[in-house]
Amino acid sequence: MFNSNNSTAETPKCCASDRPLAHPNLSFDLVTDMDGLRAIEPAWRTLESNTPQSFTYFQTYDWCAGWLSVFGAQHESDTKPQARIFTASERGEPVLIWPLMAEQGPMGLNTLTWLSWPHGQYGNVMAEAGERADTAIAACWGHIKRLPRIDTIELPDIPASSALANVLFREEESADAANLSSIMDLGRFDTVQDYVGTWSKSARRSRGRRHRKLASHGELEFSVVEGGTPAYRSAVAEALKMKDVWLANTGKVSRALSMPGNEAFLSGLPVSPGQAGRALAGVLSLDGKPVSIEIGFERGGEYVSYLGAFDWELRGYSPGKIEMDLMLRWAIENDLKSYDLLGNASSYKDDWSNIEVPLLSHVAAQSVLGAARTELWVKRLRPALKNTLEVLPDEKRRMLVSAIGAKPTGSAAIK
Repeated sequence: MFNSNNSTAETPKCCASDRPLAHPNLSFDLVTDMDGLRAIEPAWRTLESNTPQSFTYFQTYDWCAGWLSVFGAQHESDTKPQARIFTASERGEPVLIWPLMAEQGPMGLNTLTWLSWPHGQYGNVMAEAGERADTAIAACWGHIKRLPRIDTIELPDIPASSALANVLFREEESADAANLSSIMDLGRFDTVQDYVGTWSKSARRSRGRRHRKLASHGELEFSVVEGGTPAYRSAVAEALKMKDVWLANTGKVSRALSMPGNEAFLSGLPVSPGQAGRALAGVLSLDGKPVSIEIGFERGGEYVSYLGAFDWELRGYSPGKIEMDLMLRWAIENDLKSYDLLGNASSYKDDWSNIEVPLLSHVAAQSVLGAARTELWVKRLRPALKNTLEVLPDEKRRMLVSAIGAKPTGSAAIK
């Protein structure tokens, strides 16, 4: 634990500021285990309730606590990722929670990154709005940069519109967007018919034909179930089974899905009170059997489509696309603000989105070995290998994955 009542930590160049801190009474603490995380739950939930800011579901208490309990270290000698959660408060009032973790990789290199990575999809902080939070972020960043025994800091996928990006990249004339998030702004549609009215004639024909083709094989039913219910837990289990089949048949790899404990983690996500957020599952069934399932999360009216899966045997009928359309309609009918398909923009996402949000990344070496890893692996080899795997046909990708001795859901995953 550390405490800095005067906020005198060195401010890094990317968020440097020569002006004095406007709030000199900020106190900072570092949480490194589950007991500490549970102790700050009231403060965390207070921030969640008071600041329903965009792109923050993956910084909620339920998400972070659930992830750490399944995938994180339970004691200091554990080799699993270690929590490094920074908090800022003023006279006992919570101002900022910055959830990070230290993860040991090859050659014993320690990386500081977002808590819950690679399961989490947006890098952000839970903070109040306003100047005091900006000051807290800048001062806290100084503490983060001086954390001992860290070789690299990797903070990917920071929404360009977030307060965090505004502080971290304040002095940069232009920050390259390493990624793009595809989002359907639902505020443009008063009704489902308004949404349908934006389709082209060809899109309207193909979507109608797709729906009728699948419906000719039985009765289609769509429902949305909430986290914390038996129906939601069942949906998670079935979706993960479907996703495993898809990974095996396409040869694609997923570090997150290769980690033991996914069902326990995702099925344990609840519906939280107030603005904290809720887990949801959209289920498309044919004659009572699920044929496509979408796991997602909603916070402050913003819905994140997190994991989609479908019955591989019915892939020719596009049940996944049918389910997405029905889920989007449900979101409009329930007055949600947006339908977010997350990062890694692709052609199929173009049909389900009308805006893009740049995602920025901060990568910095903290040691000589960290510099070597950053330059060789993070900036060059990893992106090249990921791009190579993405463009390969399924059969060749399966052959390559098999040749290097990796399972489709195994350790060869690239995030």
